[in-house]
Amino acid sequence: MATKNEKNIRVGLLVAGSLIVLMTFLFFIGSEQKVFARNNEYNIQLENVRGLAEGNPVRMSGGTIGVIHDIFLPHDPKLKNVRIQLMVDKKYADRIRGDSRARMKKPGLLTGDTYIEITPGSLHFDMLESGATIPEQHQTHCHQPLPSGVRLGDNRV
Repeated sequence: MATKNEKNIRVGLLVAGSLIVLMTFLFFIGSEQKVFARNNEYNIQLENVRGLAEGNPVRMSGGTIGVIHDIFLPHDPKLKNVRIQLMVDKKYADRIRGDSRARMKKPGLLTGDTYIEITPGSLHFDMLESGATIPEQHQTHCHQPLPSGVRLGDNRV
């Protein structure tokens, strides 16, 4: 029969082992999603958010700097702009400036998640504060079908 001291040692080892497993789990989860990183919140407004979802990446110059935190549809059905809340790691905040622009991108026509690309700002402009809205960079939509009645042959040179 085990003595009381041996039982206490076994319980202590079990608790210590459980804590080590829990800490390892939290470390890997936190490093993967950057849950424990200090973040700045920014907003953008887009008219079309096709393929965009919470958790999709926010990138700058090809590198991931944050995630899409939330997507807010307008309450008034007549309004078309959708507000997207971004969480960007604070270490990149000095690159988001008054001349930075945001746009929605897809890596390819058939594959990959849609993400938000932010252009780095220049030193001639002030940094945007957390909570600010980053203006949209207007783009051509080559992935949309041509309007009916348009013939490709009419544009030959």
